[in-house]
Amino acid sequence: MPSKRPPTIRKTAPRVVRHHQNPDRAEYHLVNTRKRRRAADPEEDEAESVLEEGVQQQPRLGTSILPGFMRIVGADPRMKVRHDTLVVHINGKKYVKLDDSHLVPARNAPELVLGPNVTIRHPENAAWNSDRRNGRPGILYLLFPKGPWEFKAENGRPKKPPASFRPEILGEYIILNGNDKPLKYSRTMPLKCSTDIEGWEMEALCRYDPTLCHQDFIDRMLANPPAGKSIPNAGTLNHRRRRDRLKMRVIPWPPPQNLSYSDQQVLKDVGNAGLANNSTWSLEDLSKEEIEMHVAITYGRHLERSGGKAQDNHSRRDRFRRNLRLVRSKYAEDSEEVGMVLANIGVGLEKMGVEFRPEEWDAV
Repeated sequence: MPSKRPPTIRKTAPRVVRHHQNPDRAEYHLVNTRKRRRAADPEEDEAESVLEEGVQQQPRLGTSILPGFMRIVGADPRMKVRHDTLVVHINGKKYVKLDDSHLVPARNAPELVLGPNVTIRHPENAAWNSDRRNGRPGILYLLFPKGPWEFKAENGRPKKPPASFRPEILGEYIILNGNDKPLKYSRTMPLKCSTDIEGWEMEALCRYDPTLCHQDFIDRMLANPPAGKSIPNAGTLNHRRRRDRLKMRVIPWPPPQNLSYSDQQVLKDVGNAGLANNSTWSLEDLSKEEIEMHVAITYGRHLERSGGKAQDNHSRRDRFRRNLRLVRSKYAEDSEEVGMVLANIGVGLEKMGVEFRPEEWDAV
C-alpha cells in the first residue's frame, strides 16, 4: 500500500562561493548568499564583513585559504596580548587580532598621540621626586625583596616579565599607544612617560611591578616627540637605571647571584643595623666624585656604554689610563680596587686584540 506521507522536498544548502585571487589585482572577492542568516544575526553579519575586508588585505599567495569565521568580541581583563600583537585597520576602525578567530576593538590613547612631553603619574604617586628624604618612593630604601616583595609565584611577582600580558582596556576597547601597540596594564605605571624619564622612577616602578620592562616605558612615550627630543632605546633606559642605582645605593631586584663591587659596598656600609632592618635609609647618596670613583673601578664591566655610544679602541685605552690614575690616587697598590682596575684593563685589551704588559701600566 503506497504511503500517504507527502514527498519530502530537499532544500539545497546555501553555498559560499570563493574566487581565487586575480593575479592582476591584489584582492579577493567573497560572495555569500546567506542573506537570511545575516538578517537574523547582525553581529554575524558584521563579523563576516570584517572577514571580507580582512581577506582583501592578505598578501598574494599561491594557494588561498580563508578562515571560515571571525568574531568581534569586546575587551576582557582576562585577555592576554604581546608587544608584537597585530593591529588591523578595517573600515576606518582598529582591531587587535587576539587569535585566528577573534578581533577586539581598539583605540589610541589621546595623550600618547598629542600633548606635552611629560610624565603623567597616577594620583597616589604624583608627589614623587628624586629627593632622598622628601619625595623618593619608599620601596627604594628596601635592601632585599622580602616578605610580600619576594619574587615568588604566590606573590604574583615573576623574576622576568612574561612575554604575554594583560592589556590596558577601557570599556570594550583595548588601548593603544601612538604607534598602534597595545599598552600593558599596570596599577603603578604612569599614564604617559617623558622621553627624559629618570632612572630612579623606572627603578621604583619596576620594583612595585616586576612585570614591567623597558619596552613598556617606551610604549607610553609620545609617538612623535617635540624637536630636539627622541625616543630612547632600551639600552639607554637601562643605563639611566644603573647610574641612579649607583647614586642612591640601591641593589638591583631580583638580586644577582654575584653582587657587583658597588652592591657589595652597599652591604658593607649599611652595617648590621641596616641588614637587620633590611633598609638603606641610614645611607646618603653618593657624591659626584664618589660616583666617578665607582665608575672608574667598575669600568669595562657594568657601566660601559655600547652601541652607537661605544668608544673606539684609542678612547678606551685613554679611559683605562685615567681610571687607573684616579683609583691609585685614593687606594694602595695592593688594594682590591686597584687590582680590579688592572684586571678590567687586561680583559678590555684582550677584546681589542692587544696584549696586556704589566710594565706598561706600572708607570701610569
